[in-house]
Amino acid sequence: TSMQIDNVELVSASSETPQDVQVKLYNNGFENGFTQWSRTNMVNQTIKAEGGKVFTHIAGSEAYTSDLWQFANAPTDGNYQLSISTRKSGNFENASLYATYSGGTKEVPIPASGDWKEVKIPNIQLMNGEVVKVGVKADGQEGSVLDVDDMKMTKMDSSVPLDVSYFESLDEVTPYTVTD
Repeated sequence: TSMQIDNVELVSASSETPQDVQVKLYNNGFENGFTQWSRTNMVNQTIKAEGGKVFTHIAGSEAYTSDLWQFANAPTDGNYQLSISTRKSGNFENASLYATYSGGTKEVPIPASGDWKEVKIPNIQLMNGEVVKVGVKADGQEGSVLDVDDMKMTKMDSSVPLDVSYFESLDEVTPYTVTD
């Protein structure tokens, strides 16, 4: 005897739309100053408010380096995306958003912009309870400014295809390139 099964479709037992799952980042909009954030070179980091928006302002009257980060835990297994709202002016050796986890470190450069822009790192594969370090690094020249706000790490919906405009390589360590 044999049995053949054909055209099987798996569907969710619940018709509810899943809520956004996020890695809990405390004080991600800096409304409570630097509470829950770790940082280096604190003299180059201040909290500013502009048009009702509170954000971190990283700048220096001479060349500087800065790192602003937080550790968090993934609430469930999944593929996550780290994003931040930012604007940057002046000359930098490096200004980047990064995530460090068991899969290594993913880092993307922050482009220059006078307006607030969203910078993202997609495809961060985390397991339930896994610790992830997220942050912003800056290596700026005299007079350079980097403003950051609203850091979020959201679980990606695997049924939605990703928009990818350019692959420099399929290198596992640095597969993404940000272009203007």
